[in-house]
Amino acid sequence: AALSALLLTGIGEGSGRSDVAADGGAPRRLRADVSEDAVHVCFTSDDTDLRAIAVAMQSAYDHASDPRRLRLHLVVPSQLVGMYKEVLRTILPHLPVDVRNGTQLQRHISGYSVVRGTSLARRALASPFNFAAFHLHEFLSGGSQDPVIAKRIIYLDSDVVVVGDLVELHDMNMDGHTVAAVKNCRSRMDEYINFPSLASIGFNSFDPVACVLERTIFMYDVEKWMQAKYSEQIEEWMRRYASNADELWFDGAATSPWMLTVGSDFVELGEEWRCSGLARHAMSIPESKQLRRSGWDFKAFKTLGAKFTAVGNVEPFVATCSANAKLLHFDGAMRPWLLERFESMPPACAMPAVLAGKAWKTPRVVKIFCEESVYIPCSEIWWHHLSEDMACILKDFDKEWAQDEQDWADFQVDLAIAAHEADVAAREREAAEQRTKLSRAAERARDMRRQRFRRRWGAIRDAGARSSAG
Repeated sequence: AALSALLLTGIGEGSGRSDVAADGGAPRRLRADVSEDAVHVCFTSDDTDLRAIAVAMQSAYDHASDPRRLRLHLVVPSQLVGMYKEVLRTILPHLPVDVRNGTQLQRHISGYSVVRGTSLARRALASPFNFAAFHLHEFLSGGSQDPVIAKRIIYLDSDVVVVGDLVELHDMNMDGHTVAAVKNCRSRMDEYINFPSLASIGFNSFDPVACVLERTIFMYDVEKWMQAKYSEQIEEWMRRYASNADELWFDGAATSPWMLTVGSDFVELGEEWRCSGLARHAMSIPESKQLRRSGWDFKAFKTLGAKFTAVGNVEPFVATCSANAKLLHFDGAMRPWLLERFESMPPACAMPAVLAGKAWKTPRVVKIFCEESVYIPCSEIWWHHLSEDMACILKDFDKEWAQDEQDWADFQVDLAIAAHEADVAAREREAAEQRTKLSRAAERARDMRRQRFRRRWGAIRDAGARSSAG
């Protein structure tokens, strides 16, 4: 009851939520969905290509122990609400998908979600929908739709396949913590955050070598989150980042303020909720070394068609974590729905145990320490949840060539700039050469004048000497 009251009376200045419609119209009746056992799973997106989000939702539904408890929510820009609703209702009519937006809240998030020009973070990460994950309870309880009151909220990136039970995850014991998330100890906080800059503004309590807190999937207790004012704290970190003379973090546009805000207030999800890199082109040298140490011999790599580069990288990327994973993250360039752009082999995944018995197109049996394991292209796992016909409907054909055409246009601009710079450089070299020639000519003229003066002075001196002698 207390949580319902908090959410329905509005959260935070500028959230754009009250009993007034998000478009500024007449007050609307608050009819809250307050189902006690509902599992609220949220996605955010401003992408007009719906293939990834459809697979993420379908896989979450397929692997839930009680899918009737699932409430799938999708937060999108207001101009895309109609399109998303129509398409998802047609393609996934069996899924309980709630498409919603909050225009004022989106505008509020846009006001602080900035990426500085020198940041390594991709500029696309400055989208308000990359930060909307920190305001999910506000989107659910407000906007132009009927409010939804959730005790806990699960957030998922859209480029995932869920092979675990989100109902079980939702019902876990959080041991009094606000957040449940995956800790990645293969990366350290100082790879993201500029700790000397933090210290310069008075923050010295953070551990630079602490593990990174992932946000591909996380769950939070709404009441505790609100009481701790985590949304506001993330906003404050973003304002410090924007105004500080030195950048407070190098990468992770949303991950860095998230880590600084949550700190140690989280219960750790198991490694099975983090199997990432499934759209990467190759493995790094340390990763390939770890694979060799775990029993992979030349025959095993050859069975997969893998090869070593001159410096020891392995192509393609090989994922062993997928065998027992509960969440598969297709981060990287070679995403399953974009594979036709690439000529190289797609990443290879150990067959997930929960999908054993499925008919795969190109399975390969690899022996590791004499034990057989089945490996398949990671993309096949993704396509297992979506038919080609459905993908064709969900694809944004207008977007197909947009990035390429922009890249080509940028390349042409780069060529023109390079040609202009080369012309300027050539002219500068020519001018420098001319200045050098003139300088040398002037030096020669000075030398000639000095020589004439010496000869004349010598002649005068000799004449005076002869006169004195006579």
